[in-house]
Amino acid sequence: MKGISEAEKMRYLSILRSWMIRRQTGRLPQPASVARPEGAWTRREFLEGAAASTLALGASGATLLAGCGSSKSVDKGRAMPAGTRVLVSTFIEGTIEALDARTGASLGTFFRQVDRGTTIAGVRVGPQGQVYAFSPGSNRFFICDGVTGAITREVKLPITQTPHCGSVGPDGNLYVVNAPSLNNQLGIGPDTVEIYTPDGEHIRRFIDGNDTPELRAPFGISWGPDGNLYVTASLAYFPFALGSDYVARFDSAGRFTGYVARDVKVPFNVNFHPDGYLMVIEHFYSRVALFDLRTGKIVDAFANADFCIDIQFGPDRNAYMTSFTDQKGIEALFNNDLDTAKNKGRILRYNGANGKPFGALAEKLVFSGYLAFA
Repeated sequence: MKGISEAEKMRYLSILRSWMIRRQTGRLPQPASVARPEGAWTRREFLEGAAASTLALGASGATLLAGCGSSKSVDKGRAMPAGTRVLVSTFIEGTIEALDARTGASLGTFFRQVDRGTTIAGVRVGPQGQVYAFSPGSNRFFICDGVTGAITREVKLPITQTPHCGSVGPDGNLYVVNAPSLNNQLGIGPDTVEIYTPDGEHIRRFIDGNDTPELRAPFGISWGPDGNLYVTASLAYFPFALGSDYVARFDSAGRFTGYVARDVKVPFNVNFHPDGYLMVIEHFYSRVALFDLRTGKIVDAFANADFCIDIQFGPDRNAYMTSFTDQKGIEALFNNDLDTAKNKGRILRYNGANGKPFGALAEKLVFSGYLAFA
């Protein structure tokens, strides 16, 4: 993304925000008109730059898609168990769709939109097999039956917040991250991580951004194999430089213990490779970067796809990543053409041992977001 102007960056991010609030407003807000500074990239140059960034890691000197050739714990994979489903959120449509994990065939809607204000971002499976559906646009999350998708409990947050995703901790409780930048009233609510029981009872606030300055604009959240919590900061959603985003580490008491990854580009989510590497989904660079937890350095780029959101390892030990639209879809969104852009979502498969692409499991989806296996 070398050479991209702040004006072009903010125009792109303003469009991302508009998707999240469309259901609340009933329309797609017109992005603010931005004058093109002298020497800034054109829209076409911006899009080409985003695609080109998937071909090299730049100054880091690492080789993109070289794969984890020294993989220790990931084998060649195994057959996907019969009956396994992939659940994928649709963001502004407010649903979770179910697909056959072996064929990609649609199995219908797992979670139906509750009301106009319900946007669905994170989708995670709980310790008893229940499914958590996080709605940043409606200040709540839902606990669903893992088989039928029926809502067993609706959990409204105690104050106005924007629950974007969650992660089950070593203690079995659910840790919910709140990202105010996704609220329809931008900036409403504090940056926090809240603790809930698996059944949705609020226990306490785990991290408060008012007391912990390292917790800022948190989007992605994941408990690591080392017993620490990893949370992304997507400050690029605010008027900060593109190099401002990072991943912070917190111990089991919620204390900040250091930065694990710096200069990442809109890290929508984090997860862990079976070999212990931190997988950072860099939405703005359309790639998944692997970071060594000890050094905080990029060791590889495991996979890449247009505007990726989430990556998970399936029961077959291969990796699955969502791409919620493509380059033409982004062009359509620049022109506020939602209908053209929204049916370009994909779920892509990668070899779990080396990151090499197997191709698409499913295509022509509505804004593929977060995913889970059930």
